[in-house]
Parts: sequence; C-alpha cells; structure tokens
Amino acid sequence: MKEDNRNIRHKILDTALRHNSAVYQALIQMGWFREADADYLAPEYYAPIFLVFQRYFSCGEVSAEKLHKAAEELTIHLPNFYKKYNLF
Repeated sequence: MKEDNRNIRHKILDTALRHNSAVYQALIQMGWFREADADYLAPEYYAPIFLVFQRYFSCGEVSAEKLHKAAEELTIHLPNFYKKYNLF
C-alpha cells in the first residue's frame, strides 16, 4: 500500500510540479513571463487546481453542480495567475 501511495503522489504531485516548473522556466527565458522562481510558480499555479479536483471530484458522484462550482473557481484562478506573471 505504501508503494501505491508513493506512486500516486509521484504522478499527481511531483511530476506535475516538475513539468509546470519547466514550462514556467521556459516562459521566463523567452520573455513571456516576469522574472520569478519557476519552482515557486509551479505550486502557486497547481495548488488551487489540485484543491478544486480534491474538493469536487475525488469522492462521490460528479454532478452538474460540482462541475459548475469547479469551473467558477478555476475561472477566477487562471486569469489571476496569468495576469500576475504574463508580460502580455
């Protein structure tokens, strides 16, 4: 069981954070994002998405109401994140 938990953690946290960090580092180097620590940006971006997933989709049935609430929260988070760091 412990091995399964580590594998799940690796897939949904570590891999996603490493990928996001690499993406933000590339965006910073290309001049599309403000200078910032890409390793900090990765969880700043991902944590709210992960929380929405846990809150609305990790247990129980997925309903239209849950989908609507998740979309509302992400609609707030994503533009705010990009407004904060995007240079365009």
